[in-house]
Amino acid sequence: MPAARILIVEDEGLTAMELQRKLKSMGYDVPTFAFSGREAIIKAEELKPDLILMDIILKGQIDGITAAEEISKQQDIPIIYLTAHGDENTRKRAGNTVSYAYLLKPFDEEELQKNIDQALYQHHLDKTMEKDPFLDKKIRKNGGAVIITDKEGIVQFMNYNACYITGWDKEEGIGQIIDEIFELHLKKTAKISENPVLNLLTNKTSEIKGRSWLKTISGSYVPIYYTIAPIKDSEEDIVGSTLIFKDITHVVDEEAIENFINEILRNSSPVSAFFDEKGDFIQGTTGFCGIMADALEKIENFNLFRDMGMDDDLLLKLEKENSVSYSHNLCIFQ
Repeated sequence: MPAARILIVEDEGLTAMELQRKLKSMGYDVPTFAFSGREAIIKAEELKPDLILMDIILKGQIDGITAAEEISKQQDIPIIYLTAHGDENTRKRAGNTVSYAYLLKPFDEEELQKNIDQALYQHHLDKTMEKDPFLDKKIRKNGGAVIITDKEGIVQFMNYNACYITGWDKEEGIGQIIDEIFELHLKKTAKISENPVLNLLTNKTSEIKGRSWLKTISGSYVPIYYTIAPIKDSEEDIVGSTLIFKDITHVVDEEAIENFINEILRNSSPVSAFFDEKGDFIQGTTGFCGIMADALEKIENFNLFRDMGMDDDLLLKLEKENSVSYSHNLCIFQ
């Protein structure tokens, strides 16, 4: 992957040259710099950089914020402001433009590199989320619990639903390795499963889907369904992953109920059925369904109380005792 191209906008020549040297040592491509706001607008159009480091206080009639506004009208380039002025008015003006960071001078190299990498990744992510049909469709379908990582598995983004399900605060979660936030178990309290996100990033696989138990930050377990897809750059290199998951507790409960009913019916008479508290049909044996199918157009519309003629006294007894035997010329309900 080619090095990110950065345009430096700084009106102090020595400062600009020193910053250029530092950025090149970090592996970035820094072909030149601009000394004024007007020059920044022209060179941004010529170079089409991946990112601009913009000093706010510049010589001339156009300062860095105004230059950034003009550049943003023509190109979609992430901008990081550099300034020695941290007053409220300057911050407010900068905040009204499309910028990815606001660094106060002096700043150290580690802080600068961290903010550049974060801005480049976030910008790429923003563009991906705009055009990627995977995100557009899957987020709506799965309820929108989303975690996005970089290529190392470090969390870069968590939305509200992801924070709610995992129990992690967004500010604490971003920057963590995905293993810390998305810990999966095959069964409750069973040993930890291989993390599918790291599996995808390590083995450079395509989309991964699965069901598992997610251990939350409080130690509780939540059954989830998840889908993971790689995020790729223009050269098809994997630069991160998108994880979308959904709490399926209600699905697990429904399955448990269905399994329970099936077990009861297997040990019941050949003609047996389950009804809810309103008398609506839930499930029945093959014998019951065979008999009722002949009598009713659709068995799912059958109501025990309405269609079997149970009187009020019998219904009252059923409500009080939770059990009643009732004979009918078709079958016996127990």
